[in-house]
Amino acid sequence: MITSAWMDTETTGIDPRDSGAFEVALLVYRGPACVFERLYLLNPLCEDVRWGEEAFRVHGVTEETVLSYPPPEAVVPGFVADLKKFLPPEKYVFAGYCCGFDYGHVGAMLCRAGYQAADYFSGRLIDVHELAKRAAEAGLLPKTDNRRLETMAKALKIPHGAAHAAMADIKATRRLYDTLCQIERGLRI
Repeated sequence: MITSAWMDTETTGIDPRDSGAFEVALLVYRGPACVFERLYLLNPLCEDVRWGEEAFRVHGVTEETVLSYPPPEAVVPGFVADLKKFLPPEKYVFAGYCCGFDYGHVGAMLCRAGYQAADYFSGRLIDVHELAKRAAEAGLLPKTDNRRLETMAKALKIPHGAAHAAMADIKATRRLYDTLCQIERGLRI
C-alpha cells in the first residue's frame, strides 16, 4: 500500500533558493485513507529568504502576517516529527498540484533547518496537474480556458474553498485526483 504525503505551500516568492514556505498543508494518505492532516504556519523570512510582492498578489497574505508566525526552528521539528509518525519503509510519494514547486519549497525548508528531503521522500511525485492535463487532452474533461486548480475544480464541481490557502488547495487537489481516478476507471469498464 502506497503512503503518500499530499502537500501544498504558500510562499514568499517563486524560487526556493531565495523564497520560503510560510504555510504548509500536509495530508498523509495510506492507500485511499487519509490518516493525518495538519497546517503549519511559519515565518521563513531572513537574510536569505525574502518577501516578494508578486507572491502577495497571488495569495493575498501580507508580509506583516507572515512576520507574526513562529520561526522555522519552532515549527520544522514538529513537521518532521509528524512525517516520521507515518513514514513507510519505502518513504513517501510526494503529491500535489504542480507539485514540483511545492516539493522544492518543502525541500528548501527542510534543508535550512538541517534536514534532508531524501530522508522522507522517495523522489516519486504524483502531479495531479499532469493527470488533469492528460485527461483533458484525451477529451475526458470539460473544455476549460486553463488548467489551474481553481478552474479544474469548478469545471468538475469539486468543492474548493479559499483558493491559494494551502489546506483548501491540497484538499481540492486530492478530490480532483479521486475524480480523475474515477473517470479513468470508468473508461476501463
